[in-house]
Amino acid sequence: MNKKIVSAVCSVPIVVGGLFTAINDGTADYPLRVREEFIRDYTGKFEGCRNRSYLDTGGLETVGIGSTHFNCGKIVTGKIYSNEEIAKRLNKDLWVAEQCVNKYFNGANLPQNKFEAIVDFTFNLGCTKAIGTVKMTGIRRYALLGDYKKMCYEQMKWVKGRNRKGELVTIQGLYNRRKEVTEWCLMEN
Repeated sequence: MNKKIVSAVCSVPIVVGGLFTAINDGTADYPLRVREEFIRDYTGKFEGCRNRSYLDTGGLETVGIGSTHFNCGKIVTGKIYSNEEIAKRLNKDLWVAEQCVNKYFNGANLPQNKFEAIVDFTFNLGCTKAIGTVKMTGIRRYALLGDYKKMCYEQMKWVKGRNRKGELVTIQGLYNRRKEVTEWCLMEN
């Protein structure tokens, strides 16, 4: 990704647009199957864009559009990240999520909307949680069985998180995200 994405503010449309310009002209680090529209209107909408690190609802240090240290390396606290740096992190994070979906969810055979929905789910949770750490997740099971309707609806079971007291509660932002992505997932391609 050689082109500079210029902006003084971290903006989902600018970062995602710059990433997909780089993908389309062959200068991005990683090719992606997900479409610009989905990443901008769903993943980006719910993750937001921040050019300085912050703690997400799970307490993980995060920067840009939902990027943690897991895929892209250390996050420098206090650093102001450029839109280009954020786009590079997003490119790698999405590519890692796509690889997980391809390997564990039979991604190559998923219709486009279903693929994008599961990539968003995996991007949000990480591959290990998305596939199941002890027991296979329902989303993965239904994807492998080809029962895409159940696979899509299964996302609504993943709307809870721990509050500051450690109690498991429904997180409104996760509920809203899962609801909208489930609707996208259910659309026919």
